[in-house]
Amino acid sequence: MTIIRRVYWYAVAFVSLLMLLAGASGLGRALLQAVLDEPGRTIASNLRSEVTQNGALLLVGLPVWLLHWAMANRAARRDSDERAATLRRLFIYAVLASMVLAGATAAQGALEAFLRLLVRDATAATVSQALLPLPRFGIAVMLWLYHRHVAAVDRRLAGEQGGAATLRCWYTYGVALVALVVLLVDASRLLRLTWEIVVTAFDASLVQAPGAELAGASATALIALAVWLTHWTGWAVAAGAGSQRSGATVAAQDARSVLRPVYLFLALAVSVAATLWGASQLLFYALGRLLGVDRPGGVGGNLLLAMAGPVSLVVVYGASWLYQRHALADQARAQPELPRQAGIRRLYTYLISLIALALFATGVGGLLWTLADLITNAPHTINPDTWWREQTSRNVTLIAIGLPVWLLHWGPVSGPRADRDEVASLSRRIYVYLTLLIGVLVLLGTGAFAAKEILDLALGEAATPSVITDLVRALAVAAVAAVTVFYHQRVLRGDVAAVAQAPGPGEAAIPEAVPVPVPAGPPLHERPFGVVYQRAGASEESSWFASADEARAAYEQLRDQADGRVEWIALVRAEAYERQGPAGAAAEPPA
Repeated sequence: MTIIRRVYWYAVAFVSLLMLLAGASGLGRALLQAVLDEPGRTIASNLRSEVTQNGALLLVGLPVWLLHWAMANRAARRDSDERAATLRRLFIYAVLASMVLAGATAAQGALEAFLRLLVRDATAATVSQALLPLPRFGIAVMLWLYHRHVAAVDRRLAGEQGGAATLRCWYTYGVALVALVVLLVDASRLLRLTWEIVVTAFDASLVQAPGAELAGASATALIALAVWLTHWTGWAVAAGAGSQRSGATVAAQDARSVLRPVYLFLALAVSVAATLWGASQLLFYALGRLLGVDRPGGVGGNLLLAMAGPVSLVVVYGASWLYQRHALADQARAQPELPRQAGIRRLYTYLISLIALALFATGVGGLLWTLADLITNAPHTINPDTWWREQTSRNVTLIAIGLPVWLLHWGPVSGPRADRDEVASLSRRIYVYLTLLIGVLVLLGTGAFAAKEILDLALGEAATPSVITDLVRALAVAAVAAVTVFYHQRVLRGDVAAVAQAPGPGEAAIPEAVPVPVPAGPPLHERPFGVVYQRAGASEESSWFASADEARAAYEQLRDQADGRVEWIALVRAEAYERQGPAGAAAEPPA
């Protein structure tokens, strides 16, 4: 019954709040437009329609929201479980995400119109276009600040654990990831447009990029940067009531969260993919021109202008690549890797390794294919004089991009450098077996085709140039697949042997209990350094110390003596917090 009541309260409150936002912002926009327009330009019927429509949304949405939100708050003040309810946090963070979207789009529209006024191009905006989004922006910001304050108060009074903390991480890192992707897309577009404007300024025969597009890219990138910074730094959720203690609590929870490495590895994957694509295009254009291809990939004309897109991708996404790697390194230094976080890292590593290996193998196979065509004088109707140069430049580009990336990710986890947990991980098995599956299927297909051609020749089929060309092509692709299968078969055998030789959990003496220097307890200002751990089949435990050296000594002792009994161990640091409980005694929530 309680859950159904919560669903009703917060569902109605959320819908009515969106009605309130739409009505108030629309009414403000209509009234502001009536003030800004020249006398006689505003049509009375249009203004009346805007006022009645948005006024109705405001008159209905506001009291309904106030009523249901007041009932939910009254229950939260009476019962701490109600304040800590997951549905309440779902409502709050859904509202925060909605207000971020509404405020960001309004701010982008206003800033773009203002920048278009500055550049004074053919599609220059008016002052009213720059001011009309401001009511929506102002209302969204006020609602966002209010609900952020509510979230901070709830966190201070009732804590934020389990599902509530997970929802906060979904909001924080979800918004941060979307904002980062938008930032990277429009920052690269801004750099490309700037590059094109500079190039066209020295060549009158080229068409210059419009200023309106430049203004749009600049505005979107600036707003996305602001949204990303407020969420990635944690200010969006940690600021407010008791911000210092709230920030320490959020930081301690995020250090053990799985969603943080998910965000980092997704951001890194996007940055790596875009950087490699831009670098491959640059290398392809350069090799094609060096080999005498006038239009490599269909791109001709001014080479500097054609380089604008790939260079912008390499610069912007390459900078993001370096930053995300630095952020991952900082996290590794500050917080030992937990099992689920290690799983996310491995998934990223082997996914990038698989993609890079596919690029490398495709490049080698394509290069051998081109060589086969040259040896057998295979006819080519498209670009008969330069086809091999373009194919060579494309395949060399794939090799130059795929090989170093594969070595960078696969190298640290291959051979004797991989420990037992690494070679026994699910992500590694998926990578090895998927590579073997694809390689064997390619080998079967090309082998069967080559065997058919050989049998046809043996039974008297004429050895025409096309038959010889097809046979050599099949053998070239089969050779690449065979080498790939052979290498990964050796990897698989080594992994199986490494897992079999390592002692299992039941082969060594396991102590019944692992001693810890001090008893578990909440962090205080006298002991802010902690060791958080979880024994197999038990709940999470923690011990707290006055110095970092004591905590690290306990961490090493626990790790050395656990011998597989402890699932994970982490070093953390928490700020001191003091809050009076109902009886006046110090009540200290968990870190």
